[in-house]
Order: sequence, then C-alpha cells, then structure tokens
Amino acid sequence: MLGGSKPPATGGVGHAVFDAAMKQARECTACVTALPRELWPHTLFVFLVNDRVTTTGATVRSVIAGVVMYESEFQLIRDWEVLRDFNIVLEKRTLRRDEAPLRAADADNLNLLSESAVNFLKQNLETES
Repeated sequence: MLGGSKPPATGGVGHAVFDAAMKQARECTACVTALPRELWPHTLFVFLVNDRVTTTGATVRSVIAGVVMYESEFQLIRDWEVLRDFNIVLEKRTLRRDEAPLRAADADNLNLLSESAVNFLKQNLETES
C-alpha cells in the first residue's frame, strides 16, 4: 500500500453490519420505495407467496408475483415480468442524475392500496389441487 494506508474496508457476508442488515430484511414483512415517475410510472406491489404442504411441513414452494396498478385497475404479472421491468428501469437509469421522486403517498392511502392489491392477488392466483 502506498504511504502505509490501509486497504479500503469491504463488507459482505460475515461482516457485522451486513449480517445485521440481512437479519432486519428477513424479519421485515413489507417495505416501500419510491422511484421517479419517468422510471416507474405505475404503482407496483411485489409479493413472495409461500405454499406449505401441511402433512409433512417440509415442502415449501414459493413464487414471486407482481400486482401493477394502472389508473384504478390492477393487473397480475408473473415473476419474469417483474424482473424484465426492473431490468428495463436499470437500463434507463442515469444514476445520480435522476430526479428525486415525489414524496410517497400518505401511509393510510398506501395501506388501503396494498390491502386491495393483496385481495386482488388472492382472487387471481392460480391454485393447484
């Protein structure tokens, strides 16, 4: 190292701060973020849906599903569509040159929207018998 300086600190699995952040994320049942309308024009809810076989308790299937709100109507989108749309956003990003998003909707309104999205998801998920 030049001038006896230390190498830059790095974090990752095993680092106390990283491990604490991962623990918090796993315990969180929901999170919210806001993006500028130019990047993401519609409200999107992303769900991780678990299906546990109760006879053994060992088999757990999970699927990711998205519910997009267009105007006042919801549309169900599959996991690959959520990823595709996220990748499109990443391609459009200009990093720090993006405008800051407007303040997110108030918590009560967001709770009502998320409840409606959950109900829509429950009504529209395909179930296997």
